[in-house]
Amino acid sequence: MSQNYFEIYYSPSYYSDNINLELENIEEHRDYLYFRCPVWNHLFHRTFVLKSPVDFELKFLDENVLQYTVDNFDSQIINFADEKWDRNTYQTQNLTAYIPDILKKRPIIQVSFADFYIWTPPELNYVWFEFSDHPLTSVNNNFVSLSGWFNVANHPRNTSLGIKFIDKTKPVTIKKGDPLHRVRFYTEDLNQIPVLIKKDLSEFPDMMGETVSMIRKNPEFLKSLLFEKNIKEKINV
Repeated sequence: MSQNYFEIYYSPSYYSDNINLELENIEEHRDYLYFRCPVWNHLFHRTFVLKSPVDFELKFLDENVLQYTVDNFDSQIINFADEKWDRNTYQTQNLTAYIPDILKKRPIIQVSFADFYIWTPPELNYVWFEFSDHPLTSVNNNFVSLSGWFNVANHPRNTSLGIKFIDKTKPVTIKKGDPLHRVRFYTEDLNQIPVLIKKDLSEFPDMMGETVSMIRKNPEFLKSLLFEKNIKEKINV
């Protein structure tokens, strides 16, 4: 019989003191009838929320002109029509944008202030990591986050927040402490409970250089890396 919990490790890329993956405050739900529901409880105790470590604002000044501000630092203005970008992509430490996606009715921009690295103990070979949106961002912050999932035991890596505007004519405004997205973890035994442990980034098992090299040699390897089990033994690290 397997133990009833498993460990997940994470380490923020920036703002380490202000980034924690935690369960929601269960007291906010206790007075509702659904609190007694075992189905709701099963999901709740396996769902973690990341809250913003900073104040952040992102808005369009014009169709091709974007302004963003992180905390109290000076605002940055980007004119995407000013020059040609390598691979049609604008990238700085704070954000990444694929230019054609910027020009759409609902633009998508990748921001890095909430990045964190995620990995598992070496003995685990099949742990799915789900990155999903949080419903309050569409109500309070004018965006939804892009979602996805993969086997993080095969592919320890850093995450980033993809912001998809609800209304391009209004700013994305995020206050420190606002929920940004939710994460969940699954093993083959869905009754196991994940225990998240915050670690120093120096403990991250950096396999990304080797996996990128293998993907370049064989692009189909990416699907195996993301979605199959027992792949780590094929990676020479």
